[in-house]
Amino acid sequence: MSYPPQRFLFAALVAGTLVAGCDSKKSPTGPKSPSDQRRDTDATVLAELESKQDAANCRTVLQRLDTLDQSVASRPEMAEAERNELATLLGLTPGEVAELGQKTFSQADANYLEECLLVRAGARSLGIDTRPPLERAALGFDWVCRMVYMDDRPSWPAPPWYTLQSGSGIALSRAYVVLAVWRQLGLEGCLVGPGSLASTASFALDPSNPIGKRLYAPVRACGVRVGGDVYLFDHAASVALVGSDGKTTLTLAGAREKPDLVRAIAAADEVKGWQTFLAPPLPALARRMEWLEKQNPGGGGVKLFADIRGQRAHWAAEAPGVECKVWCPERDAHSLTRVLSRYAAPEQPGQDPVAALHRLAMVPLSHIPHATLNEEAILLLKLVFIEQFDSLRYGANSPRDALLRGHFREAVPTLENVKTMFENARTRMETDKSLRKDLDEWAEKFERLSANVNRAKLGNPAEASLAMRDMEQFRAQPRNRDIERAFVMGSAARPVGAEVAFLMAQCAQERAERAQLEASLKSAGGLWKNARDWWDRFLVASAEAGSPFPAREPYAKSLLARCEQFLKK
Repeated sequence: MSYPPQRFLFAALVAGTLVAGCDSKKSPTGPKSPSDQRRDTDATVLAELESKQDAANCRTVLQRLDTLDQSVASRPEMAEAERNELATLLGLTPGEVAELGQKTFSQADANYLEECLLVRAGARSLGIDTRPPLERAALGFDWVCRMVYMDDRPSWPAPPWYTLQSGSGIALSRAYVVLAVWRQLGLEGCLVGPGSLASTASFALDPSNPIGKRLYAPVRACGVRVGGDVYLFDHAASVALVGSDGKTTLTLAGAREKPDLVRAIAAADEVKGWQTFLAPPLPALARRMEWLEKQNPGGGGVKLFADIRGQRAHWAAEAPGVECKVWCPERDAHSLTRVLSRYAAPEQPGQDPVAALHRLAMVPLSHIPHATLNEEAILLLKLVFIEQFDSLRYGANSPRDALLRGHFREAVPTLENVKTMFENARTRMETDKSLRKDLDEWAEKFERLSANVNRAKLGNPAEASLAMRDMEQFRAQPRNRDIERAFVMGSAARPVGAEVAFLMAQCAQERAERAQLEASLKSAGGLWKNARDWWDRFLVASAEAGSPFPAREPYAKSLLARCEQFLKK
């Protein structure tokens, strides 16, 4: 991997082009010959998603499907009347309406497919598909709260995929994940809040305190409809709301009747007027997703299509006392309807690369030790530092992705290897007296070469490629690669160690949770003890690293208490 010189380094850092595993815009391998296209069928193309479900492969598969004339012709077309109704209901722009109406797949569809496949895999790994609806809703909700701890890093609402892979988010981001998980569990979820929610944007700066403080949409709870009732879950507090008996899950009707039961969330007058709001992702509304869902991509029974009109009709028939609205404020790029498209959209000049900024927010760059290096070298080391964290969280082979899918046997060995590698790097950093001298020599040569690149680009562009070649050859030398990585890995050893301990603790927790669900298993006690031990290790590692993610520590303590609770039984 080559890196650009000074003037391009920060742009690359922000744009995420050098982030490991971030190839969501990767193009498929060249065009197929007519004979190859004839051999392809929907089934053979979609079979590729059974083993590889990242955005790049999802995009390749959808593009190949679009080259099959028979495939495109078999997809239902959205009638003009339906498009107009959805446009009015959700306040869609003409461009969004046009995107819904097309039979071929859009830019955001691959990201949506990847997201749904991930969420479905996670929900399926719980083994709860046959349980009663309300129990299914509660267990899915609990899983989300374990997978996503509350933090304002980043401080804006994000799509479920990014929130799950990052492992944290604001309350609204977690609510988005809850609805996505319930959909994959075959449940009808909604957002609950005052009537004013209908026209309130997902987030905005507080005009009375514009420096960093944000105001968020008044989403008070997540609701799931079971029959004629809507049951309430507090996504911010990670608990199901309970009725006056302190046991049964509170319904919307119950909250309206006895608003004191939720006085910690909102005032009584507001609670009496709480309403339900559907919030469908834009790609889910397209009829092409109805067709794709029937093909069962990935083979796991993934849910892709949201029949918003039919859903509202069911609510009106089965829950006549609950008016079902839709939350999609006009041109709100971070509403659940639009946020995925916001993240998946090609970067435009002058537009914040929000997906890359999200990933950068999840890297403790402040934990890179100060070094007397020039700007180019520092930025380069930051890029290598970022790779260490991104490789743990993003991509089909990352430990975090395996954890979310319930593939603990794949995640744990990788984490153990990373742990050993970074412990060795830290030992070398602390004991190898020559490493610092080697780094100074490396930095001096790197500074000279980067200056040559900058001068060539400004004064003699024809020589720029030669200067870049010299830079790449320098960095490709095994000794220089070793110096570069040794310094970064040694510097990152403690925060990466805390990251590894955190992921190991989550794996241990999920193993114990699943064993607890299977009451016949006698191993639950040992698994709870293992989870408890790993949370203890994480808290120690986090403290030693200087608490790179402070919000994780109360979250870890809450799960540690849960482990103790089961160990006492």
